[in-house]
Amino acid sequence: MKKKAIIIENTFNEGKNYGYILNRYYGVEVNICIDPKNALCAILDFLPDIIFMEIDFYNQISGFEILEAIREIQQLSKTPIVIISRIRDKEIIKKVYAYGITYYFVKPLDKIFFDKKINLILQGID
Repeated sequence: MKKKAIIIENTFNEGKNYGYILNRYYGVEVNICIDPKNALCAILDFLPDIIFMEIDFYNQISGFEILEAIREIQQLSKTPIVIISRIRDKEIIKKVYAYGITYYFVKPLDKIFFDKKINLILQGID
């Protein structure tokens, strides 16, 4: 069965770029959400196998709020979450890992490293 991913991003173009890679090279069905306030609804409607998200939404909502809400929902509690963010602060990254994320990428992405890591992550999804 085709894997499903949701991308929660600030801009459609960034989401589209990641979605293109996931769909073209990995055959993943992709849904893009650029409204972080509705991210949880989008996730529940789509029920992805993996979640890709930014954590800095320019004060619209905290990425930590979204992470916490995801982990509180039984059917999403084990869903792999990959963060792709410009935030490089080690304390924030450490805090994000406490939510059980799978991996944290710092923008701009190293395409070769991203490809290798995503390949491993997607292979680990049942």
